[in-house]
Amino acid sequence: MQITRSLKHFFLPVQPTAKALKTILYGMFAIMAFVFIAYFLIGIIAILRNSSLTASAHFVSLPYAAMVAALKTWLFALTVAYVFYVLISKNPKCNLIVILCLAFILKSVWFFSHQVIDFIQTKTAVYKINLLQNDKEIKNAFSSYQQYPEQEQKFILEAIALNPFTSEQTLAEIANLDEKTLHEKTGSIFFFQPSNSSNFAVMHLIARHPQVLPSTLEKLANSPSMLVVGEVAENPKTPQATLNMLWEKYGEKIAYNISLNSKVSPQILVFLAHEKYPENDPAGATALEQIKANVARNPNTPGVILEELSRENSWLILQSLIDNPKISLSLLQKMTTHPNEYARDYAKEKIKRLQL
Repeated sequence: MQITRSLKHFFLPVQPTAKALKTILYGMFAIMAFVFIAYFLIGIIAILRNSSLTASAHFVSLPYAAMVAALKTWLFALTVAYVFYVLISKNPKCNLIVILCLAFILKSVWFFSHQVIDFIQTKTAVYKINLLQNDKEIKNAFSSYQQYPEQEQKFILEAIALNPFTSEQTLAEIANLDEKTLHEKTGSIFFFQPSNSSNFAVMHLIARHPQVLPSTLEKLANSPSMLVVGEVAENPKTPQATLNMLWEKYGEKIAYNISLNSKVSPQILVFLAHEKYPENDPAGATALEQIKANVARNPNTPGVILEELSRENSWLILQSLIDNPKISLSLLQKMTTHPNEYARDYAKEKIKRLQL
């Protein structure tokens, strides 16, 4: 009879009273509130350590992220509250449900501890890579990046792509990786890099790296990310054939970027200079004004186009035109009589500088 009663207590869950059930639920919500506050405070500290506006934007999403983290712990919180109630109550402690709850708690603690250790190891590796000045050591860091958790590997690659001592071969190897996430913004407040305040994708950083090869840029021209494609179009190392291909494929989507490229073909610059300002679209007109300013400053812009742009009324365009290193002295002198007062004075100042 005693054995039967013991087995019954072992297999049946402890039945808490209504008051006890309320206590368990209060305990669960208390643990969830602790997780919410802890995550929120850690996030605040991480954001405050970064001065960029991009990092500050995480203030908006932080409460939501903390709420999600708290909700994910509801089962863990419930089991902890339940086990705590059983241990302090007069109910039998040797119960199958209690054992299962304890096993779940231990597994959750182990998983969380493992996550924290992985985070610390990755964070330490990123910090060390930032300080490397030897390409051989950087290559070793790249060859071992897969030993880190999959969701954190891109932060290792980000640090390598940001390091100015990374060789062109290592950059090419990263560009050959077939990982979609490497074309997406990094966007982490815990692995935030001050030198990548805009959270650019790893491939974006490769495309703008000073050691990048033209062949690597050709590879990145096929990126699914328009931000990466735009960076390729902007880089003067990009081969002319690739620039022409990008212009034919994307056209005005990369107009701003390609207008900044000092090696772009004059034909593209002529096309951009002749673009008409859109009507009833102030934002579009402002964007085109900036593109024309880039064309006016571009050393590859033909002289006849610079003459045409000198008749613009925009101070932004006129200033860029005067700053063009290839502007002729005759056009510069002509600008000293321009209707725009600022343009006149700016042209006179440049002529004085040239005469020194």
